[in-house]
Amino acid sequence: MPLAMLGPSPPRKAVLSRRIRWFVTATISYNVIEAIIALTEGTRCRRRR
Repeated sequence: MPLAMLGPSPPRKAVLSRRIRWFVTATISYNVIEAIIALTEGTRCRRRR
């Protein structure tokens, strides 16, 4: 009796890996943009005082 494979097949692993990379890239990009906006707004607020 053959042993059942645990986990996804190699093609499925490749697809999941690609999706995870895109998700991580999107998350990091969003955080960088958010940080730039926060720093810009903080600078603008200090200049008004």
